Amino acid sequence: MRTTYLQTDDPDLRETKSMNEPAGMILVIDDEQPFCEVVAEILTTFGYPVQKAFNATQALELLESVTPILIIVDIMMPDVDGLTLVRRFRADPRLSKIPVIVSSAKYLKEDRSEAVNAGANAYLTKPFSAAELRSAIVNILGDSEPQFTLDNTPGYIR
Repeated sequence: MRTTYLQTDDPDLRETKSMNEPAGMILVIDDEQPFCEVVAEILTTFGYPVQKAFNATQALELLESVTPILIIVDIMMPDVDGLTLVRRFRADPRLSKIPVIVSSAKYLKEDRSEAVNAGANAYLTKPFSAAELRSAIVNILGDSEPQFTLDNTPGYIR
């Protein structure tokens, strides 16, 4: 079995991956499948492999076998909301250092504060542009990640 390592300076995040798990994968969690598809398409355009989960249960099951370099999660989901999920990530030693971007239609300052207090690294209010998504990713992961051009990237994500 061939192994690869996460591209990170943090030794706690350098976990081995199986051959079928791409390095640099981003996990998108949102109960709105069209939103997941659009975000996945944009992230692929940026050069990132993507996995999608449409609820918290799917996300947690997926995270048993993969370790993404970044998680993008919606707040308002049925059963388990995104902030509860972020708190679970932060409480899990294996997932606690994975950066999280929260995306939501909620736009109040209190909503952003609650997300940060739950452990989010960034907050994007829907709708957001591909450029805003890219900027958030670069702010979190740095410039060493895959590059893209805006020429073939969809505009706003709703």
